[in-house]
Amino acid sequence: MTSITATPDTATGSVQLNITQNSSVTKVTRSDSNGIADVRISAGQFPSPSAGTTILTDYEAAHGFNLYTAYCDEYVTATNLIPNPSFETGYSSWTLNYCTASAVSSFSQMTKSGTYILQAASDGTNAQPSVCMISASYRPAVTPGQWVGLGAFMATETGYEVRIWINWRDSAGATLTNTLSPWRVGSFYAGATQQLIDQAPAGAASVGVYLQWRNPADTVNPMASGKRMWADAVKLFIGDDQASVQALLDQPYFDGSTPNTADVVTAWTGTAHLSTSTRTTHITTVSTSANLTLAKPWLMVPIAPNFSETAESITDYSSGRASNSTVHRIIGRADPIVVQGKLGTRTGSLEIWTDSVASANKLARVFDRGETVMLKQPVSGLDMYFTADDLEVSPYSVEGVDATRYKFTVRFTEVKRPTGNLSGALGWNFDALAAGYGSFSAILAVYPTFDDLTIGGA
Repeated sequence: MTSITATPDTATGSVQLNITQNSSVTKVTRSDSNGIADVRISAGQFPSPSAGTTILTDYEAAHGFNLYTAYCDEYVTATNLIPNPSFETGYSSWTLNYCTASAVSSFSQMTKSGTYILQAASDGTNAQPSVCMISASYRPAVTPGQWVGLGAFMATETGYEVRIWINWRDSAGATLTNTLSPWRVGSFYAGATQQLIDQAPAGAASVGVYLQWRNPADTVNPMASGKRMWADAVKLFIGDDQASVQALLDQPYFDGSTPNTADVVTAWTGTAHLSTSTRTTHITTVSTSANLTLAKPWLMVPIAPNFSETAESITDYSSGRASNSTVHRIIGRADPIVVQGKLGTRTGSLEIWTDSVASANKLARVFDRGETVMLKQPVSGLDMYFTADDLEVSPYSVEGVDATRYKFTVRFTEVKRPTGNLSGALGWNFDALAAGYGSFSAILAVYPTFDDLTIGGA
């Protein structure tokens, strides 16, 4: 499944996004204190290839929390490997150990899927009776190193306990070892939803499943005949990493009879209630988040972020918003006629402290391209895109060549966020460049010359 990670970089005031795609990604949006916007990309990066990794650097991320959403179009299928997982047709595929069993519909409080649940009753011959799925016809295949996750709802007599097993078998069907969950109280009605996850050991070729119950007050003598255990919604998943298997266990139970939705379709792989089942989910977005901490304000050109500089501190800031309403005062009429208009964007000035003329000139370089500039600040909500009406550099006080400090004043008009791709691959390295495009031919199609690639043209 397509995934996205976000890593803040305080040195550049940006967030790096790594997208591992199993389908083409068409865009990535960012939601922060400034609102929702598309993450700016280099030309030709989207739609991305349908496989591999795409790296983006978001230079316009705000101070604080940033939520990223990648838009894709793929279908992800998970398989519940338990045949007859909700006991709708009795206990076919299951084996009884020291108990009798039947499917019952008289305890709706404990029914998690369908109409029926399993009711097993001790036959009085063993202290720990169980119901298991160990037949070679039903044991799911596994290879060493894979992860197996087992889940089930279980309930039993008041004061009794339940647990689940993963039974590891070799290629000949012999037991290698068992992974057992802790005993848990599974009170009548309330029950207990169990989870168990482990990695297949060397030599493992298949897995069996056990659902077991006991009387903790007497774990030696046979359990009294007729003491019951109920089970429903058994699920088992196999995957190559623990996190993905755990994620499947944590999702709601499904089998082939689970009702479909607009984005989720379930099916049996064979005979209903006697085969494994699949759930296919239509994935259109994946998300992640990052907290970016800005130690100082930044001035940057959004489409050419290599023209970025930190400001030591903003020592003065003032702004206003003019009304765009028009008032007509009519001779002989007491009340005016007003054509209402929205407030305009901010206009005003900001003053930045600098330690030298050289530092002030670095800030002026941000405005040299004649592009819209972004101000990012450590205080949420004060960021803005603006154009400079004029710039001024003047000393705070004359203290000699080395000691004089300068103020850099910008009179500004706030504007909308500029559109367009990043200009060139400024600040690029070969690894990031390769990750952003499917091939060097694709890079050449976007950037015909080396100058286009490195400096983005005029």
